[in-house]
Amino acid sequence: MLGHPDHNHSADSVTLQRKIETVIRGLFPDYRRGIIWCTTFFITLHHHEKIADVYVVGVPDIKYGEELCAWVKMKPDQTMTEHEVKDFCKGNLAHFKIPRYVMFVDDSPMGVTGRIQMFRMRETSLKALGLHEADNIETA
Repeated sequence: MLGHPDHNHSADSVTLQRKIETVIRGLFPDYRRGIIWCTTFFITLHHHEKIADVYVVGVPDIKYGEELCAWVKMKPDQTMTEHEVKDFCKGNLAHFKIPRYVMFVDDSPMGVTGRIQMFRMRETSLKALGLHEADNIETA
C-alpha cells in the first residue's frame, strides 16, 4: 500500500501521508528514527473509562525533533492528572510513544466541516508550553 511505512522499507515513505498524522521522534538517520502514528493514541486512550476524547500532536523538541502532546477531554464529573494519563500509557504503549506533555481541554479546535484542526492544536500547544524557541528547528 502506497504511503504505508513498509511500502519501500524506508521511513521516507511516511512523507506520502499527511505529516500532521505522524510524529518523527529522533534526529538519527532514517532507519533509526522513531515514527509514531497518532492513531495509536486515539485507540489506546479511548479505552480509559474517564477519557471522553483525545488527540495527539507533535510539538518541537530541541533534542528529539518532535515530542508528543496529548489533548485530553474528560468525561463529565471525571478528573485525572497528567501522571495518571502517563501511567495508563505505560501499561499500553511502548515507552517512546508516551506523551511528554498532557493538556486537559474542554474543546478541540474544529473547522467548518467538523474536522479537528491539528495545526491550531499545535499552535495552541506551543503557546501554552512555551516552546517557541524549539519551533525553529527543522524536522522531517
